[in-house]
Amino acid sequence: MRSVRWLGAAARVAVLAYAGSAGAQGYPPQYPPAQRTPYPQPYPQQPRAPYPPPYPQQPYPQQPQYPQQRAPYPQQPYPQQPYPQQPYPQQPQYPQQRAPYPQQPQYPQQRAPYPPYPQPPQQPQYPQQRAPYPQQPYPQQRAPYPQQPYPQQPYPQPYPGQPGYPAVLPTEAPNPLLDAQQRYHQQLGAYQRSYVLPPPDPRAQRTSYVRLVSRSKHHHDGFYFRFAGGVGLLHDAAKSDKPLPSKADFPFEKIPFDGSGGSTAGATELSLGYTLGSGLALGVGVFTGLAPSSTLDVTDTNTGSYDMKATQLAVIGVLGDWYFFPDRGFHAQVSPGLATLVAGAGQPENTDAAGNLRGPQAQAHTAIGFGFMLGVGYDFWVSDEWSLGVLGRFLYGSSSGSDDRGVSWTHSTYVPALLLGATYN
Repeated sequence: MRSVRWLGAAARVAVLAYAGSAGAQGYPPQYPPAQRTPYPQPYPQQPRAPYPPPYPQQPYPQQPQYPQQRAPYPQQPYPQQPYPQQPYPQQPQYPQQRAPYPQQPQYPQQRAPYPPYPQPPQQPQYPQQRAPYPQQPYPQQRAPYPQQPYPQQPYPQPYPGQPGYPAVLPTEAPNPLLDAQQRYHQQLGAYQRSYVLPPPDPRAQRTSYVRLVSRSKHHHDGFYFRFAGGVGLLHDAAKSDKPLPSKADFPFEKIPFDGSGGSTAGATELSLGYTLGSGLALGVGVFTGLAPSSTLDVTDTNTGSYDMKATQLAVIGVLGDWYFFPDRGFHAQVSPGLATLVAGAGQPENTDAAGNLRGPQAQAHTAIGFGFMLGVGYDFWVSDEWSLGVLGRFLYGSSSGSDDRGVSWTHSTYVPALLLGATYN
């Protein structure tokens, strides 16, 4: 291997030496310079600086040529040492199976059979059936009666003119099951005969009545609770017992307040009670009507109309709500009770050139009196106990009271409204 490496190095040195000598002497004669393809010369060629002369190639010292391989070892045939052909000692042939166990005495696979039980004595074979009775011909029927022809007894057929012939032949009673064509009355089939009831006796008197019980699961009974809300119109007529006091002087004579008017109002209802029976519910209720603002037209033309603030009418009383049919929804309400009116403050619309009011102001006050509520509506069942419906209601209150300045007021107020309500009953 070392000689091979030395030979490779020598070959590379020789190649390098040849390449250096060829570059110093130019191209060899077989490749003249004129045969090379010239490069395109678009621009004038500038003379290049001559390359420096190549360095003289120093020959590498010749290394001693080592033999490529070592001298082969002398190929001496090794003496073939024959193995002594000695036979292997014969191993004892073991039996494929172990020596059989000594033959044990063959025990019986089963125990000695028990001695046979004594068989029961053979029972005598009884006949499957009893001995047949002696086949004696029994008479199948009684001895037939002697078939003697009965003498035909001819009915006497008296002819007219003979003695015994009746003057009028008897007639059979008519069969009620036969019609005029002697056919049975039939209806819906061949064997269904009609039965005609006898006409009722007008002299008979009815002694009992049958009361029908409604099987509907919707029934107005038990606990009663109702709430409703809607919209209506509040109208109020107010009067004072004397002119309204004021610190300002007016160029006209003041007269007592007398005006009426109204505006849109909200209506509510809340009632609670119990159904006594037959759809009649009794309880208590609160019924209100509230107008955020209203305008009252007064009789005094000097002041003009009065703009009033929030006014509310409420009636608290005993409620009676009657459902005409306990399992349906048509009902009517009535509730008399205590009426309260909360009237807001008001001022006249007319003003003078300076912007001052041309009239005294009305003070807020509370009035108490009598009132009532009337309503009619219809409820629709939405579950076993709840119903929704509409109600037309009329609320009225007559009240009186005084304000902080000692002016007494009387009011007559009513609120018609339409409400949507829910009832648990």
